[in-house]
Amino acid sequence: MVDEAGTGIPNVTLTLTGSQLALAQTDSNGAYTLSKLIPGNYTLRPLLPGFAFTPATLSLTNVAINQTANFTGVQNTFDLSGKVSFGNVGLGGVTITVGGSQSRTTTTDAGGNYLISGLPVVGNHTVTPSRTNYDFTPQNQTLNNPSSNQTINFTSSVSPGVPILVSEENSTRAVALDSVLWLAPPLQFNYSFPWDIDTRTRVTLFAMNFDLQPGEDISAVTADAEDASHHIHPLTVEYVGNVTGLGWLCYVVLRLNDDMGDTGDVLVRLNVHGKSSNRLRLGIGHIGGGPPDDTWAVPTPGRQP
Repeated sequence: MVDEAGTGIPNVTLTLTGSQLALAQTDSNGAYTLSKLIPGNYTLRPLLPGFAFTPATLSLTNVAINQTANFTGVQNTFDLSGKVSFGNVGLGGVTITVGGSQSRTTTTDAGGNYLISGLPVVGNHTVTPSRTNYDFTPQNQTLNNPSSNQTINFTSSVSPGVPILVSEENSTRAVALDSVLWLAPPLQFNYSFPWDIDTRTRVTLFAMNFDLQPGEDISAVTADAEDASHHIHPLTVEYVGNVTGLGWLCYVVLRLNDDMGDTGDVLVRLNVHGKSSNRLRLGIGHIGGGPPDDTWAVPTPGRQP
């Protein structure tokens, strides 16, 4: 009794009917023996949950001498597929782990879709999604002896306390304003008149999903931006507050770094309590160019939790 690779299949039950009834079971090498049978006509059938055998049954007619009957077994399998969603878009880069009777992993594509093929139908399979800084609903799901292909979908949310920069509805470009002139990007590097102690432009970004602890000040928040040359520019945090009437939405005022100039697009992020936000595009001087979006980046429009 062997599989398609020629490896013996243990624990297969063979039932013999006809002139005499008998049972046997294959050993660790897939071998079996039915001995001391009387001459006659017989039907031999192999059985093992989760396997299909060729031939399914074997008829032996007028048996009077020793016989050899071989079978090939193929494990019955199913395909597991699904989607992980973040709001109204798919979330890529999520690790999907199947544990239990057989361990397998895969990663969702840019649309949040995944596929794991060839899982054994016999056994228990626990499906768990994971990605740093994200929580999932359900946390996991278990399949018990599935008899057909399965679809399991998950929804995701950013873990509490991880800052989320607010993007435009359908892009990874930051919702941002010049803090003094209230103009949308592209932001000029300098003002044409003195403001505060210098003429450097200030930008307001909007963020959610975090709060400063009682007694904390803006020193708990840092920011930086990466340009097309992959240089990281620290950005000075000058103010953090809540948008009036929208307690779930914060605004953060940042001073542009003196080294930036007309950089075009940069990827900007916040860091709060050691947790980094998503990175969004922001045009300085002009819009365009800049580094590519982070892998698996998705729009994060501002919506009340």
